[in-house]
Amino acid sequence: MKKRILTLLSISLLSLTGCGSAGSACTGYVQAVLNCTYSGDTAAYIRCTKATASEAQALSAEETAYVSRLLQYHTTVDTEHISPETAAQFDALAATLLSKVTYTVMPAIPSGEGFQITVSTAPLDLWTNAIPELERVYKREFAEQYYKAPPSSEELYELEAAWGSRVAEVLTPFVEAAAPLDPQSVTITVSVDDQGHYTVADTCWRDVDAVIFGVEDAS
Repeated sequence: MKKRILTLLSISLLSLTGCGSAGSACTGYVQAVLNCTYSGDTAAYIRCTKATASEAQALSAEETAYVSRLLQYHTTVDTEHISPETAAQFDALAATLLSKVTYTVMPAIPSGEGFQITVSTAPLDLWTNAIPELERVYKREFAEQYYKAPPSSEELYELEAAWGSRVAEVLTPFVEAAAPLDPQSVTITVSVDDQGHYTVADTCWRDVDAVIFGVEDAS
């Protein structure tokens, strides 16, 4: 689960407070979700969805946890065997990346029974140099040990923990230096059902993540 349903009631309330048409309300909703997700700015999200402050904060925290898992997944880190300290390092790296995210939300365009909204966002240049460096570190420091470690052994689990810690260390300067590349566009489709509930599929939000962070879903 990622984002809350936007109902016709919410759209009506937004229209009454100066947000205009259903299309502009949907645009405002997408902007609010992205602000809450990437920068932790919860005010508009709470206003649009009637979520509580804790629910909005949970959405922001969920994205940080997701990006942390994404970094681990893409670098073959075994999340089950890293230490709490290493997990916290990955969370901090995720928070740093999220602070670099930029995006622009375009006005909604009617489409069928709902709306399409284009989000222009800049991928972060993280993996181009980070992956070759990680490959060098693996070959130099870990390949032989992994070859010798018995399957499902304490030796292997300790090695997995060491690899996770080393990955976090290697990634740190690349995350800190990650810069935006040329913007790309992602289309968010806001659908409406026969009861007037406006929804956005989780896959739309993950498409935005995939463009920004350069890797596929790690859920």
